[in-house]
Amino acid sequence: MVLSKGKKIILIAVAAVVVLAAAFFAWRSYSETQETTDRTINCLLDEFSASFYYDPYDPESAPDFIAAYWNSVKDRSSFQRELADRLDTEILALTLQNAKAEPSERAENQYDSAPLPDSTNELLCKLMSFLDQVSYEDEGLRDRILSYYQSLAELERTADPGLTEAEQELAIASGLTDALDRAAEFDQAAGDFYLLSLDDIAEEDELVQHYDRAIQLSRDAGDRATFAQALSAATSSPVLEGQTFLDSQEIVDFLMEDGGELYALRNGVGGYYDTHALDGIGQITYYGDFARQVVTSGGGQYDMSEMSPEIWGALTQGQRDEITSGNRVDTNYYYYLRGEGYDGSVDLSLGDEGYDYVYLDPDGSVLYCGSDSIAYPVPYKGSVEIYGDFSEQLRQAETQYSSGKNAIREVASALALGEYETAIEAFLSVSDNGSDFSAVDQLASELAKIGALDEGMAPIYEYLDLTVDEMIQLEISMAELHELYG
Repeated sequence: MVLSKGKKIILIAVAAVVVLAAAFFAWRSYSETQETTDRTINCLLDEFSASFYYDPYDPESAPDFIAAYWNSVKDRSSFQRELADRLDTEILALTLQNAKAEPSERAENQYDSAPLPDSTNELLCKLMSFLDQVSYEDEGLRDRILSYYQSLAELERTADPGLTEAEQELAIASGLTDALDRAAEFDQAAGDFYLLSLDDIAEEDELVQHYDRAIQLSRDAGDRATFAQALSAATSSPVLEGQTFLDSQEIVDFLMEDGGELYALRNGVGGYYDTHALDGIGQITYYGDFARQVVTSGGGQYDMSEMSPEIWGALTQGQRDEITSGNRVDTNYYYYLRGEGYDGSVDLSLGDEGYDYVYLDPDGSVLYCGSDSIAYPVPYKGSVEIYGDFSEQLRQAETQYSSGKNAIREVASALALGEYETAIEAFLSVSDNGSDFSAVDQLASELAKIGALDEGMAPIYEYLDLTVDEMIQLEISMAELHELYG
């Protein structure tokens, strides 16, 4: 049958409409799928998007996210490619770029954030937990994540040329340790499919070599700060658990080359404040041979219970300043060592963390002694902890501390028996020729305990080399001992 020209035109028009309709529905389907893909990926990679739609990392909203978005796109190859691409470009690549950049030079992603290694690791761990929950496996995604951790480790293998050789080795070792620690944290969250091989990122032998060199080079150079930091980082890393880098006694001997005075840092081990007390206002806390006094003053001059923003706004600046000043509370801290004012650098809080004793080196160095660790202050970093078996060193400290107290007891016994020549010679030896107030004060305490305070101290007075304030404090202490022991 031959169609007329008019019918042909109508058929062509119908066909065109069908094609356009099919194209429209295809475009709308693609658009809706792309929108769902975008929202799904945004929720996975951006905290703000997740809070706006559904948070896949919140147990309460995760089922809604899976039903509304995840299930409709998870099996599409285009989604798989885009998830891997967006994670790479928006998170991983920028993290590598920002890792060594100055804050002002860090690049932001489309989510208005500048990703850094720690924040990215947190995101990857959450992502892995979710993907494991929904049994999602993608080789391309896994390869990019592995490549990211390898690149992160590679960044750490180049140290600042302005550092000493020991500092460079420590920087490399610490950087690689951080990279491995992050990878290990990732593995804790990842299922079997995404599990990393840490040896593909940095081998343990490489790490050990860098730490060994940092420890030996800093030791040869007499650099205690770098030495302590290297040992602290090496002994605290779970990756290197069980590794021994240096003998415990060698570590202590190097850090405290000059010996130093030994003091108790915890109550109950025979310290000064186990038997003495401070008079004064405020809150007083004792730490073996040390004490801290907290005194607050001021405040409470003006009742603010009826003060409203409108009333405050109506006051003059001078009135507001007067009220602020009158209600300000000032807090002052005072520190003491065996009864005397102390302005040194001992961190008393370490006494609550298992450090019984502390050595004060003549050069200002400080070493805190515990059974499973020691601590050493490093400029601008605080006290770094070195872990290991230091039980023998702690026992030595206990013995040394007790022997000092025993020596004072022996002097007190000799004085009570009238053996003055022997007692005075021993006293001068243990009291730095009569100038160590704490030794003198302890002697008075020991004499009081055996009922020989006045007669025992009488022959000692001419050998004392104390300041006026210390002599006054000694008289006060002796008066208190008289009241205590009669």
